[in-house]
Amino acid sequence: FSSRRRHTRLQGDWSSDVCSSDLEEQRKFVADSKAREAEEKRHKEIEEAENKRKAEAVKAEDDKKRAELTSVLSVTIYEKGIVKSEFSGMIEAISLSIAYENKSSEEIRGFKGTIIFKDLFGDVIREARLKEDEVIAPHVVQRKKKSLDYNQFMERDKKIASTDLKNIKIEWKPEIGRAHI
Repeated sequence: FSSRRRHTRLQGDWSSDVCSSDLEEQRKFVADSKAREAEEKRHKEIEEAENKRKAEAVKAEDDKKRAELTSVLSVTIYEKGIVKSEFSGMIEAISLSIAYENKSSEEIRGFKGTIIFKDLFGDVIREARLKEDEVIAPHVVQRKKKSLDYNQFMERDKKIASTDLKNIKIEWKPEIGRAHI
């Protein structure tokens, strides 16, 4: 009976020693894990802040270049109409008369960009890609006829076709690095 008691007592002491050391290791593991997570979070926040700063710098540089391009080349829509099918009488296209003005002292060999059509409140109605590869001489205004495809089921097309040009704001957004001077 006494040896059994001693055995239980020894076993109890041994298991309590193991448990306290296991708990200490577990606490250390948890603390280390939290420290690693905190360090990873800090590095991620630093990286995100750096990426945001770089994106803002790129945007600022693009805005500066876009402003420079806009100061050299203006794109103006001075007339808008509709083109109807000879057979059905349905609208096929929206015709646009566009003027390109080269304000620089060098020829422009070509450019690309987007024309943004907005309503009186500045809400975008539609965007249209524009690409021109014909030379525009220095200090010259060049006039062109272009057209937009018309889809009778698209609200944007119906709005462009039915709205008077004086009630549409036109924004020219040149592509960066796409004007060839």
